[in-house]
Amino acid sequence: MALIESFQILRILSQRNTEPLDLKFETTKFAAACARIDRLKGGAPPRIRPDLLPIWNKMKETNQLDLLSDSELRNMCWVPEVVNDPQFLELLWKRKKKLGRSLIKGICYSIVTAWKSFLSSPEKIQKYKKIVEELNSSSILSHCSPYVFAPDGPSKMSDELLKRRVKPSDLLMEKFGIVFSGNDYLTQVLTESAKHGFEILTNGRPEDVDWYFDVILSALTKEQLYQPLGDLVAKVDELQNEAAKERILEFILNHPNLGDPRLPGFEANWHITSQLAVTLMEWLSQGDIGFFFEMFFQNRNDSQGRKRFWMDYAHCVRGTRVIVSAADSKRYFSKINEFKQKNQQTRLLASLNGAGDLGTAFMMDFGTLKVVEFSQSGNACYFYSQNSNFQFNNRNLFWNTEKFSVSDLKNQEVCVERMSHISNWEVKFSMFLARNGIRAVRRGRG
Repeated sequence: MALIESFQILRILSQRNTEPLDLKFETTKFAAACARIDRLKGGAPPRIRPDLLPIWNKMKETNQLDLLSDSELRNMCWVPEVVNDPQFLELLWKRKKKLGRSLIKGICYSIVTAWKSFLSSPEKIQKYKKIVEELNSSSILSHCSPYVFAPDGPSKMSDELLKRRVKPSDLLMEKFGIVFSGNDYLTQVLTESAKHGFEILTNGRPEDVDWYFDVILSALTKEQLYQPLGDLVAKVDELQNEAAKERILEFILNHPNLGDPRLPGFEANWHITSQLAVTLMEWLSQGDIGFFFEMFFQNRNDSQGRKRFWMDYAHCVRGTRVIVSAADSKRYFSKINEFKQKNQQTRLLASLNGAGDLGTAFMMDFGTLKVVEFSQSGNACYFYSQNSNFQFNNRNLFWNTEKFSVSDLKNQEVCVERMSHISNWEVKFSMFLARNGIRAVRRGRG
């Protein structure tokens, strides 16, 4: 098919009569067009007869490898288990079989598929390189040799990927003439590339940041993501880069195998006590605290400094709910709707039952305590111990209740403490929280 289309291109070029035909220029265009056609065809490895490996093993056991046909030998270039056998290399050398484009591609595919085995024996890689270079009859070897026949091949491929900002499949097709996935070689390429997230996230163009998250990180498994994400989150947290935080959280919350580590059903995706998970929970809680105090205190300043106070405790928060009153739901309808569309994976928002403008409630889970604040002035802050009969100590009810009543949140019979925001309230709050093992860390204030 590619050959037919190539002749069609050549025919069109030859029919041009508006100017003299520059053969060198047109040949270059023709070659580039052919290369594009080849890439469009795709480069999946061919289907290989399933009996080739058993045939190889049987002939090897009976010491009859010399009886293998040239056709079988060519096809076996695509069988990683065979190519990984030193006797296959010896047989290639003995036959003096010229290695054309397909055979070079097959050997490269087999080496990268069995990369861990080859990497454990660098001398095997060098031996292959020497023999393949002597038997080579295709220009493709010059494209793929630096990335296959060297222990640092994946690192070089990663450098190319970072430089070019392309899809791994496009780069593999360009260098190897084939596309593969799910092997140790490609995993190493992607993990090497993932290490550069901080540089890309803080200095890259928006399209580079999108490429990093959508192409590199999205190609890694959940287990492979932990290390590069952990390094990235630690650096961003150290510098308190808010834009970078937002982009990382967007990726995590929308990832099918990650999600909010605070939520039931998602916490199993995380090593929940790891520094990565702890930092992410703090970031999420900071965002929730900011959302509540910035949204529902909009028309009046937070003159008491409650947002600033609770930000210092965000690292201890293990869950939050913003329980919106009917009046606030109407008052901030467009902004709440915008938040819902942007944060479809969150369970932050709920509704507050009751007539009149009672203000919006904010419930924080500190583990040993549940704390309920209200946006409307004149409301005290309520504290519920984990040992009390507060119904939202139940984890399932805390996260999955969609409608709360005022009486449930302002339950003086059950609460362990109830304090107003007057007369040096920050000191009183801090002392009470400290008695329950909850202490402030003054960073990340907004």
